[in-house]
Amino acid sequence: MAVDLSLSAGATIKVPARSVRLELDRRGGPEVDVCAVLVAGSGKVRSDADFVFFNQPVHPSGAVRVSAGLFTASLPEVEPDIETIVLVGSVDTGAFPDIAELRLNISMEPGDLVAEFVPNLAQPVTAMVFGEFYRRGGEWEFRAVGRGWDSGLAGLVTSYGVQVDDEPDLGAAGTSGGAEESDSKPSRALGLLDRALELQAPLAERHVDRLRRNRPDATPHQIVGRLNAELRAATISAGVGVGAAAAAPGVGTGVALAASGGEAVAFLNATVLYILARAEAQGIKIDDVECRRTLVMAIMLGDAGAKGIGQVAERTGQHWARQIVRGIPQAKINAINRVLGPHFVTKYGAKKGVIVLGKVVPFGIGAVIGGAANGLFSQGIIKAADRAFGNPSQSWED
Repeated sequence: MAVDLSLSAGATIKVPARSVRLELDRRGGPEVDVCAVLVAGSGKVRSDADFVFFNQPVHPSGAVRVSAGLFTASLPEVEPDIETIVLVGSVDTGAFPDIAELRLNISMEPGDLVAEFVPNLAQPVTAMVFGEFYRRGGEWEFRAVGRGWDSGLAGLVTSYGVQVDDEPDLGAAGTSGGAEESDSKPSRALGLLDRALELQAPLAERHVDRLRRNRPDATPHQIVGRLNAELRAATISAGVGVGAAAAAPGVGTGVALAASGGEAVAFLNATVLYILARAEAQGIKIDDVECRRTLVMAIMLGDAGAKGIGQVAERTGQHWARQIVRGIPQAKINAINRVLGPHFVTKYGAKKGVIVLGKVVPFGIGAVIGGAANGLFSQGIIKAADRAFGNPSQSWED
């Protein structure tokens, strides 16, 4: 389809108040991570939740989402006190001049391409404001910007009020190396998991409610099917998959996956959201953070995770997820987490951007979250969740 308009830096267009999509078309050079900063009338974010990036790929409102090379927004759902959505790109290695060609394609539902923008790649920077959606006179407009940021992604988002405590958690954007971290960094690694749990737990119930509102006649079985499809899509878009010699965790063998830090953290968040939303769809309320941690770690470790629960709690069996909530004492839950936790994520390398799962787990699972682009790993998560939760009901009354 022909593009209606090629934008130059500073140009603006009116945008209908419906779902919009901005997709990067890149040729050569480093991968570009897409982020969004939702800004209030003060010119600042209201809180760090208004920064949407690979470690927090969905805004709490559900209106804005990012994934690999893609930004989507449902403009009618954007909260009224948000006046501007700043679209940002960053690279983990090299700089924007290393990219041969980059084009931003802007489209509206149902997929009509309405404009394109080619930013100036000659700027020797690692972060850039691509453009911004903003309110004007009760309507939405888009402005092409293309301005590089000398202080990198951390400096860029800090200028909008985002608190950045540790730049490597933003994918080490703009960093220049240094020794790879030690293989024994459980506090940092588990911090990534806990951060994902903190971010995704409040979204899980709202996400299931939104799916039910969109499909009022859908059964739990159909909602779970939708969650499965979303996880597969998130896995593929994040560039996460399984190496040729690997097997999915639900089968009970080791899984070798390799990815950039941004891809890995995005996958971790997508997986946590999937597991918690699936529990919600199947009527399992998990309010305790330790129970959530057990559930997520055990499912991501597949058969080995279930075996670990059985060894510590001295009971599991088929469809064991409900036992975590109803049948296993809190002391046992804590003991399970002490066994699984220190080995769950054994390495997060700020330089290479890898997360290694359970390489020395007592039950023999070794996994590196990584970047081969296929969905076999997500299918292993789905199979492990099937074993944990059982088949979803055909009725909400069951």
